[in-house]
Amino acid sequence: MTSSSISPYALTSNDNPGNLLTHTQLKGPNFEEWVKAIKVSLRAKKKMGFITGTIKQPTNDSEEIEDWWTVNSMIISWIFNTIEPSLRSTISYRETTKELWDDIQQRFLVRNGARIHQLKTEVANCKEGSDSIMSFYGRIKKLWDDLNDYDQMPLCTCNECNCDINAKLTKRSEEEKVHQFLMGLDDTHYNTIRSNIIASDPLPNMNNIYSKITKQEQVRVMTQGGGERHEAMSLATKKSRGGSGRRGAQVGRVGQLAKVNAAQINRPISSTNTIRDADKVGLEDLKSEDWEILKSLWNNHKSTSTNRLTGKKSFQWIFDTGASHHMTGDIGLLCECRDINPCPVIMPNGEKVLATKEGSIKLGQLFLKGVLFVNALDCHLVSVSKLLGDTNYILKFTDRMCVVKDRISKMLIGVGKEQGGLYLVQDMLLARTK
Repeated sequence: MTSSSISPYALTSNDNPGNLLTHTQLKGPNFEEWVKAIKVSLRAKKKMGFITGTIKQPTNDSEEIEDWWTVNSMIISWIFNTIEPSLRSTISYRETTKELWDDIQQRFLVRNGARIHQLKTEVANCKEGSDSIMSFYGRIKKLWDDLNDYDQMPLCTCNECNCDINAKLTKRSEEEKVHQFLMGLDDTHYNTIRSNIIASDPLPNMNNIYSKITKQEQVRVMTQGGGERHEAMSLATKKSRGGSGRRGAQVGRVGQLAKVNAAQINRPISSTNTIRDADKVGLEDLKSEDWEILKSLWNNHKSTSTNRLTGKKSFQWIFDTGASHHMTGDIGLLCECRDINPCPVIMPNGEKVLATKEGSIKLGQLFLKGVLFVNALDCHLVSVSKLLGDTNYILKFTDRMCVVKDRISKMLIGVGKEQGGLYLVQDMLLARTK
């Protein structure tokens, strides 16, 4: 017997009134989710017609009348089994599945106009917050699915169009979802990659974007090394519940620098600490020519001042694995400097200052975007997570140095030298590009 010949009145030995049709329990607010689950289960059993009314009640003298009543009563039992007990007692019993279904819909179904407005509002307000990307995407996708049930996209049915309007409407709908998803991402972590995606032409599809964002999330988590380390040694930009505006909703916290005094940060770098081929352990994939250049610049480097880098102040640039933004204490370094909404920054002594400007800075082959100006800062910070998010670079750390390389070409981009527990960006990087 083929599946198409199965009678809607057919019941198996496993079918009984105590069966649970779906594990989704009707609680009221989850009505749309419950409806979908019920419909899927009944379609699988070829009994959807009982709730839609397409499987009509036979006449009393029909041979099928007893079978119809048996299945009808079975479905009523299944439906009641999926309703929360406290809610079940408030639902009137109906003799036919269609009457029961209509009664439940009239009670719990919010009319289309109001529900569409509610769902669109929820989509607009759906934000990543403290959730993972997977969790955030799950929440917004559920809203899209619910919205699609109430506000279905019109499609051409005349079969005479030559403009492929159906495909164009579907594409527009998907692009709208892409923008909604991107708008819900946390500005602190995904502002740069979001800007790059939006600038793409054509816009990538949702699956491609989801993959990019989750990879960025993995990089951020790995570079931060876990929540406790993030709190202990990061200069992190975080959301404040009471804040307003893109920057105003963020708080910078100086943790790493609290362990290092200004004298240690700003003292000259010793030029006598040479490196040898044995120091290449862990950096074997670095090109031989780049390693030789690095050794030559490192071992022959005599300048102990960073004035050439900073212009006005002799600060050091530090690779910060916890910082979510690049920061500088010298506004003279910033190119394309612009005002931003005040961003509170907590200094090591507990003092709170405001960053009100940001710009970009070029350090040799390192181009830093979105650099915050913090006047009270006694150093410059290169955010590792932001650098990785903005570029196609990779960073490798050893006990002597950190090396910045291009992910594809493996070309040497930058070097940081370990000193006092920090990795200081070397001004010798400029020598290679001059």
